[in-house]
Formats: sequence, structure tokens, C-alpha cells
Amino acid sequence: MRIYSQNIWGNFSSKECIGNRNFLIHQLIEKYQPDFCCFQECNPSTSRKDNSISILLKDNYDEVSLENENKNFTPIFYNRNKVKLICGEYVVYSGLNDWDSKSFTWGLFENLENKERVVVISTHLWWKYTGEVDILQRRENVKQLMDVVNRVYLQYEVPIIVCGDFNSGEKAKQGPDAYYQMIKNNMVDVRNLALESSNSETCSLEYPKHDSDGVYYQGVQPCITIDYIFVNKEELILATSFKIDNSQIARDSSDHSPLIFEFELKSK
Repeated sequence: MRIYSQNIWGNFSSKECIGNRNFLIHQLIEKYQPDFCCFQECNPSTSRKDNSISILLKDNYDEVSLENENKNFTPIFYNRNKVKLICGEYVVYSGLNDWDSKSFTWGLFENLENKERVVVISTHLWWKYTGEVDILQRRENVKQLMDVVNRVYLQYEVPIIVCGDFNSGEKAKQGPDAYYQMIKNNMVDVRNLALESSNSETCSLEYPKHDSDGVYYQGVQPCITIDYIFVNKEELILATSFKIDNSQIARDSSDHSPLIFEFELKSK
């Protein structure tokens, strides 16, 4: 199975053009043919209007919690030809939250071919870094997320894979606290688990530039890592590949590069 996860840089003024960025993201998804697309900053005012990412994906992908599409910034799109949605939920984090964009979506999916099941989560944690209040907010985000992870695992006993922008890292202004909170909750970073894994960074400090026609063409190499994919039970999966796409197309599409994770499910 394959997951594509990316912060697609949608939290800006609706007056600012999105240009060709959704088309570039769509090209990447066409390249990787993932079972799941986990997005962050999928702003309903930008990313879901005028050549929206959901319209570009509609031939093969459906959305979890479709009834919340007009407010969900962290959606999951799943390939209806490969997996079936059993159930799912969209949750807004409590506390500090701009536009209610800091949230998560989870879905329980069944492989159409072999009936194996997995839970996938897309999330985005609080982003500011002005003081202790922001660190505590990200800790609260992790607690709220893990409460659901633990509840869902107790109910279904399947591996749970959490993808997203955690606004946390050794080189990040926000510091590494939220990342280590995930580790303390027994979540495993698949970068360290995969048989083949990338060591490159995930996020640039500069947005891609665009020309007068709104075509984005100059995204720079990422220099920090704040995006991750975690799994709750490493013994239930075989992590075969973890890739960060830093191609020019990827860098032009957003200030965050996409993470591509391939894995197989193991029988208990």
C-alpha cells in the first residue's frame, strides 16, 4: 500500500493566486498512484476552488468525511479502486486554532483485494513559536490525537498510520517537543523503520515564486524537517520504502515536499 502526504500550502489570502500548484500536485499523485492522499492546509477558500485538488482527483479518489469538505483542511482522499472506506471522522483540535485548520481526519480502510485493514490519519499541529503557550498547545494536540489513536486501536486492532505537518523538528523554530511527544506515546517514525529510506529534509523556509501569469516555477530545496509519518504498531506492518520527493515539480507545488510511504500489512 502507498501513502502520499503533503502540506499543500493553502493558508493564504483568497486573493492570492494558486496558479498551477494544484496541477503540479496532481502530476505527482499521477506519478505515484497512492492508495491514500493525506493533505494539510487544504484550505476550502483556495485549494478547493477553481481547479480544486478534489476535482482533479475525482476520477479515482473519494474523500473521507465528505460532508465536512467545506471546512476540512486536513482531508484524506482514498483510491476507490484499491480500498474501501469502512468508517472515519474529522476532528478539530481544541485550543489555539487559526481558521480551525489544525485538525485531523482518520479513516478505517479495507483493501479490496485481500480484505486487510488499516487506519490512516492526516493531521496538522499548531504552528506558532512565540513562547511556552505554543509548546503546550502542540502537546495538547498530540494528546488529543493520541486519545483517538488509542481508542480506535482498542476497537479495531489494526495498524494506525499518522501522517502530517507536526510543526516540530530539531532545526525548526518550534523545536522538537511535539515530535518527541509522539515518540513518548510509542509512535514509531517510519523514516527509521523502512527498508529503503530518504534522509532529506521536508520543508523550505521560502515559498515558491511565480511569474506574472501565476505560474509557479522556482521552489527551493527544503532545509528543515517538520513533516512525518508514524505508525503505532511497527510489528503489524512491513515498511518497505519512505521517500521525500524534492524534484522541481514538488518544490514548485508547495513549500513542503511530499512524503511517500510504501508498506505491507502483516497478519497478527
